[in-house]
Amino acid sequence: MAEHEDVYRNETETYHALVSREDYLHNLDVTIKRLIPSDSSILESGAGTGRVTKILAPLASELTAFDISVPMVSRASTISEMDRSHFLGYGSADHRHLPVGSARFDWIVSGWSVCYLVSWQRKNWIPEVIIALQEFLRVLKPDGRILLIETLGTGKTAPEPPPHLIDYLQFLDNVGFNRQWIRTDYLFDNAESARLLTEFFFGSEMLQFIESGTLLPECTGLWIGQKETIKKNLFD
Repeated sequence: MAEHEDVYRNETETYHALVSREDYLHNLDVTIKRLIPSDSSILESGAGTGRVTKILAPLASELTAFDISVPMVSRASTISEMDRSHFLGYGSADHRHLPVGSARFDWIVSGWSVCYLVSWQRKNWIPEVIIALQEFLRVLKPDGRILLIETLGTGKTAPEPPPHLIDYLQFLDNVGFNRQWIRTDYLFDNAESARLLTEFFFGSEMLQFIESGTLLPECTGLWIGQKETIKKNLFD
């Protein structure tokens, strides 16, 4: 298993090959399209190589996407096929410092990304997550909403989040996010691809959960929160 920080700097092609196999039943697409109305202004923070960006683009009257990793957004830009009349492009930015004006967007979307403030700063994650949420609130319109997408367990057929994320996910519940979950299983082209890509990102211990040689189950949570509710719970 590669270190994820190194993956996001140096292994963008392999990473993109992995996430391109995720959610083969398109449950995330269907759920996002149910949650976010058409013609919404959307900021995506933590866009990676652009898989979720492609889901968001048809819904957006205006869409901009950021990721802290320059190699990731550079990779995303090379494969972008979005309508440039409303997609403003990719840029490099941290969740905690977004280079956009205040009260501009209807939705902030972040997929499998805010959790790294927890993973990489285990002893100091609460203030860092709060800073990120404050920044999300700043750029949202008064009636805006946040959608956070986080893992509830790769290799799992029912929600079972990684132990180091349990407190963080409970924190999201406590500050006013509503939680739902879906399956986002990976389906690989063949057994060899399944083995290589799974071990690359998740480690050899995940290989035992591959079913029928090519299917890796996964549960994913979606946390949806209204600006005013989150603001009230964070600061009151």
